[in-house]
Order: sequence, then C-alpha cells, then structure tokens
Amino acid sequence: MVDSAICFLRNARYAKLAVRGIIQLEHRFLNHTRQPVAKRRITPGVLTMAILHASPGTVIDVRPLKEQIFNAKTQVLVKTDALEVIRLVLPAGKTISEHQAPSEITFQVLEGTVQFTCHGKPHELSAGEMLFLGSREPHTVIAVADSTVLLTMLMGK
Repeated sequence: MVDSAICFLRNARYAKLAVRGIIQLEHRFLNHTRQPVAKRRITPGVLTMAILHASPGTVIDVRPLKEQIFNAKTQVLVKTDALEVIRLVLPAGKTISEHQAPSEITFQVLEGTVQFTCHGKPHELSAGEMLFLGSREPHTVIAVADSTVLLTMLMGK
C-alpha cells in the first residue's frame, strides 16, 4: 500500500512538471517568443487552437497548402482598422453566393482554380492570377478545384 502511494505521488509530481512545461512552451510560442518581430512567422497548420493575426513585421507563409488543404480552414491573417487579409480555403464545388464587399478588394488565387463572376462575366482564375474589384460591386465565387485564395480588403470606407 505504501509503495503504491509513493509511486502515485512520484507520477503525479512528474505529470505536474510535464503540464507546467507544456503551458510554458505554449505561452512562449503564442505570445512571448524571444525572436525579434521581423523573424516571427505564421505558418499554415502549425497552430490549430487559435487564429493569430499578424503584427507589423511578421512574416506570413502564404505558399500553397497542397495536401494540408483538406484539413485547413479559412483564416484571417491580418486585421487592422484599415486592412484585412484573409486566406480563404475553398473545397471544390464550394459556392459563395452573390454578395458585395463594403470596400475595394483584391482576390488572388494561391492554388487551384476559381470562377469569379463580376460585371455579369465569369472569370476563371488559376494559381498566380489576381482580380481587383471596386467597392460594393456584386460578385459570386465558385471553386472549380480545391483552392486557396488571398483576399485583401481595405477597411473603414
């Protein structure tokens, strides 16, 4: 009985130390990395618990997600009073029905193929192509293939 109690206490102590270590690592990684701001990176798939918005000087990885696209979610990368940058993850067949953005936008396809309809004309955009749209212009988006898109919106207008 005494031996099992001592074993339990030892295991509890090690578990407590392990949990404390994990919490310290999470805290350091999420908020207080010792790297200078210019060396911080936001990489797809690294954090799944929280979405981090980049601060000035942060390097953001917007390369194609490739196989990770199936587990990825749309993510706001930058959000300020003047600017919002979103990585949209669009599975093949996904439709975003007609809507209007309150401000000017750019719509840049990072991977895949997307049909973007504006001014009554469909445009098939592939990786590396970008479209600019004025404020309050109605548009529709259909993912022809699994795609990721970088959407940039000017805010406050």
